[in-house]
Amino acid sequence: INALRQLGELKIARIECGRLLAREPENLQAMRQMAMIAAEQDRSSEAERLLRRVVELSAEAVEPIKDLARLCSNQHRYTEAVSGFRRAIELTPADAGLQLELAHAASVIGLMETALEAYSSCYALSPTTRAALLGQGHALRALGRSDEARDIYRQCAQHEESYADASWS
Repeated sequence: INALRQLGELKIARIECGRLLAREPENLQAMRQMAMIAAEQDRSSEAERLLRRVVELSAEAVEPIKDLARLCSNQHRYTEAVSGFRRAIELTPADAGLQLELAHAASVIGLMETALEAYSSCYALSPTTRAALLGQGHALRALGRSDEARDIYRQCAQHEESYADASWS
């Protein structure tokens, strides 16, 4: 099923996944695969239904929680995405990527304190993540902490990959 998905054979992957689920209706991996196929086929409501079922059956499995949060984020349902990313972070607090996704979703809906905390956590976990450092600057600026933001932007401007955004900010 994974190989078929990677080859872009979503219809065949869906059929094979359906066969597997017919034999093993509680197979969480197959359910998650079916959800990912549904999402790739723009069948969001089906993907969400399946992911919610997987999360319900396996509350401590972080991957389906992340998938569900990302699905919500892709649908611009950022409040739900923030909640999902927070839940996933409770299970894997050292995941810098999750911190960055939380920060982005939070900043979109104006939860700048949450965004700042997540950007800071991401940068602490992965100091090479320049997007996290730049995000800290943006969050600080949005919170009216311009002096601190300026210091962060100066730090960003020292790095080629974030120079333009930091200089503009």
